[in-house]
Amino acid sequence: MSSQPAQTISLMRRWLCAISAGVALAVANGPGPTAAQARQPADQYVTVNGLRLHYLDWGGTGRPLILVHGLDRHAHTFDHIAPHFTSRFRVIAVDM
Repeated sequence: MSSQPAQTISLMRRWLCAISAGVALAVANGPGPTAAQARQPADQYVTVNGLRLHYLDWGGTGRPLILVHGLDRHAHTFDHIAPHFTSRFRVIAVDM
């Protein structure tokens, strides 16, 4: 019996943990862009366990709203909708 599925699941768990930690660090690093800058997100990077993660930060007020794109997409997928949420949330999109 192959251990390929178990290895894949383990890798996915590590990846999700790294992304979660990266987002937590991003939120902890400050308030993000001002409302005037929110239309154009700030390109940011955070390194977690040697893995460099890219994310976009539209800023905003309130609790974090984390946007995660699907396969064959990127964080800029949310450029048209993210600014609409900045009045209620700190909006961050993670690139995977």
